[in-house]
Amino acid sequence: MDSASRLAAAWPPLLLAVCLSASAEGPVRPGVLAEADERTAEALAHAATGLVLSPGRAGDAAAIASLEEAIRLEPLARRPYRLLERRLRGPADARRRADLLAREARAFGTRGDWRRALSAAVAAEDEAIAREAVAALSAGVRAENATRDSAADLAASAIALCRLGAGADAVHPFRRYLALARSETLAPPPEVARAFAACVRAVGRAPADSAAERLHAASALFRLFRDSPLPGKPEERAEALAAGGAPFAASDDPAARALFREMALASLRLDPFAPPTALFVALEAADEGADGGDAPDASEDFADTLAKIDAFAARPEAAGLGHAFALAAAFAAAHRSTGPETAAATNALARAEALWAAERPGEPLPARYAELRFEILLDAGLGAEALDGALAVLPEDLRGLDPVFANNLAYTLACEGGDLDLAQRLADRSLAARPGSPETLDTVGWILHLQGQEEDALEMLGRAIKLVDAKDPHDADVFDHLGDVLSALGRDTEARAAWTHAAALAPTDERRAKLGPPAEPGASDE
Repeated sequence: MDSASRLAAAWPPLLLAVCLSASAEGPVRPGVLAEADERTAEALAHAATGLVLSPGRAGDAAAIASLEEAIRLEPLARRPYRLLERRLRGPADARRRADLLAREARAFGTRGDWRRALSAAVAAEDEAIAREAVAALSAGVRAENATRDSAADLAASAIALCRLGAGADAVHPFRRYLALARSETLAPPPEVARAFAACVRAVGRAPADSAAERLHAASALFRLFRDSPLPGKPEERAEALAAGGAPFAASDDPAARALFREMALASLRLDPFAPPTALFVALEAADEGADGGDAPDASEDFADTLAKIDAFAARPEAAGLGHAFALAAAFAAAHRSTGPETAAATNALARAEALWAAERPGEPLPARYAELRFEILLDAGLGAEALDGALAVLPEDLRGLDPVFANNLAYTLACEGGDLDLAQRLADRSLAARPGSPETLDTVGWILHLQGQEEDALEMLGRAIKLVDAKDPHDADVFDHLGDVLSALGRDTEARAAWTHAAALAPTDERRAKLGPPAEPGASDE
C-alpha cells in the first residue's frame, strides 16, 4: 500500500468519530464547529504523518510523536491508538504500551479495551494500571448479569494481581469469581481449577514486601478454594491444590512448607489415588525434597524411604489417608531408579487395599484404583499379574474407561499373548477418544500386525510415525514396530532402516539381532 492509500485509509474512522462526537452534543455553534474541524484536520495530518514516516517499523521516534499528538487532539479516534501500538512492541516500550492501552480503555471504556490494558500492565509490571483495569473489569459483575466472559475477567484480574505481588488484593476478585463458579455455564470446573493453581503459583513466585505477605495471600486463596462448594470432578480440584502448593515446598520458611503440606493433604483427601503426591508430601516432610514424586535417588536406602512414608502417614493430620501413603510406597517400589522392588510393590498394594477397607468400611475401591494397580504392577515387571487384576474388573461394554488406561491395557494384552479381539476393542476405545495419539495409533497398528493385517497395520504406524519425535528414545518402539510390519510385507531394506533408527534411539539385544550383519552392497528389495 503506498503513502496516498495509507492516508486515505486513515480518514474514514477519524471522520466518523468526529461526526459521532459532534452529533451526541446536539446543535453546535458555527465557531465551535469550525474549531472542531480545525482540530480534526490537525489530528488527521499528524496521523497521516505517522503513517508516512514509519509504515511498519517499531520505535520510530518521529512517527510516535506524530501519533501521540493525533491522539491528544482527537482522543475518540481508534486508528491512531492502533497505529501507535504497533510501534510500541519492544521490551523497552512495555510501560509506554501499557499507558497507551490504558488511555484507549479510558476513552472507549469497553471490557475488551480493559482486558488488553490489564495484559499490557502485567507485562510492564505496572501495578497502578493493573489495579485500574481490575476495578473496571470487576465493576457491576453480579450473579444475575454475569456472562462467561465477565466471570473469566474476574479470574484474570485475580491472577494479574498475584503476578504483580498484590496477592492479598487478589482475594476479593477471586472470591467473587468462585461465587460465579457455582454455575458451570459461567465458569467450567477445569477453568476454575486452573485459575486457582495459577493464582497460588503466582503468589509463590511474585515479588512482595515480605514472605509473610505471600504466605498470607496464598493461605487465603487456598481456604477460599478448599471451602467453596464447587461442581466438577474431585480429581481436578486435587490436582490444582497439589500444583498450587508446589512453589512453597522448596521454601526455607517452615510456615511455607507447612502450608504446602496442608494443601497437599487437602488434595489427597479429594483424590486419595495420587501416589506421587503422597510420596512427595512424605519425603518433603522428612526434608528429602522429592522431585514431584519421581523415584528416590539410587544412593538412598529404600527401607529408609518406606520408613519416611510410614512416619508421615502416622501423623494426626494424615489420619484416614493410610491407604494413600501405602499406594505411595507401592509407587516408589515400582519406580526405583535402580530397578523395581517387586515384592515391596505387591506388599504395599495389599496393604493399601486393607487400609482402605479399614478406613472406609463398606465403601468399594474406586474404578480408578484398578487402573493405578495395573500401572504399578506393570512398572514392577509383573505383566501377567497386572493383566489378571485389570481384566477381572473390566466392564463388558468398556465405557467409562480412561483412554490412556485402555491403550496401555490393550498393548500389554497383545504383548502378553492375550485375547487380541479384546485388545483391539480396548485400542479402538482409546483411539475414538484420542484420534491424534501416536501411542494409540502404534498400539492399533501392532495389534493389526499380530492379526496378520499388514497393510492396515502399515497405515496406522505410518500415521503414528508422523506424530512422534524422531529423536526421542521413548518413541523407539514405533520405529521398531514399523520395521516388523515392513519386513512382513517383504520390504526388507525399508525394514532395516526402521530397525536401525529404533536401535539408535534405544539399543536392545533384540533390535541388534534383527539387524544382524550389515547388508551386502547393492542389495535391494525384491
